[in-house]
Amino acid sequence: MRLEEYLPTEIARLTDGVRAALDAGDEAVAFTLLQKKLTLMAQVLSNDVCPALDPPATVGDRRWDALVSGALLDFLGDQWPEPMPLAAAWFPIHQTGAAQAETIAATLPILARANVFVRRSDLRWTPATAQLP
Repeated sequence: MRLEEYLPTEIARLTDGVRAALDAGDEAVAFTLLQKKLTLMAQVLSNDVCPALDPPATVGDRRWDALVSGALLDFLGDQWPEPMPLAAAWFPIHQTGAAQAETIAATLPILARANVFVRRSDLRWTPATAQLP
């Protein structure tokens, strides 16, 4: 599959999966899916030039739309307009106190402008490894 076909297909799978997880009330699954898809797409794209793409479909929640769109734009480049800022700050990983300040400092600028705060490193999936007996 060519990059021109792969990226739109994976973006559609991402938004469909996030929407389904949110419909089921499972934000943890939605976030894990986002991490996995972003990591995989970034690895596939690597240093290749990204083809022109359409913006992702809505997932049915303005906060998650901003998160998905902004996170994709971070590594795809200027493919579509930046997400509109949310009325109130949103921390998808639900930090409080000092952890919020650290997260704000480590948030991608595109997401910070959308009032969505999550560390760049938290948007990448790192598989957990189990200890062998």
